[in-house]
Amino acid sequence: MLKKMSSKREQPWLPEAPQQWWRLPLSVLYHYGIIHCLLVVGAQSFLLSPIEITIGWFRLMILYIVCGCGGLLVCYVCLLMFCLYSL
Repeated sequence: MLKKMSSKREQPWLPEAPQQWWRLPLSVLYHYGIIHCLLVVGAQSFLLSPIEITIGWFRLMILYIVCGCGGLLVCYVCLLMFCLYSL
């Protein structure tokens, strides 16, 4: 079981078992340390509170998840293009 959930040390974004679908949506919530987490929470509370008042919390949650997954997919495509051109 642990073998399925592990990844290589030099490439942690590349899982050994490709059935790990939860890595994409959960990576929107990951942070790089406590300072990064505090900065992100502060920026989100400052920037997203007027948007939440305008469109509501549910639409903002959907927008946040869609934008996060879209950004991750763009990064993945750029990473693939970079790997293909570096061969």
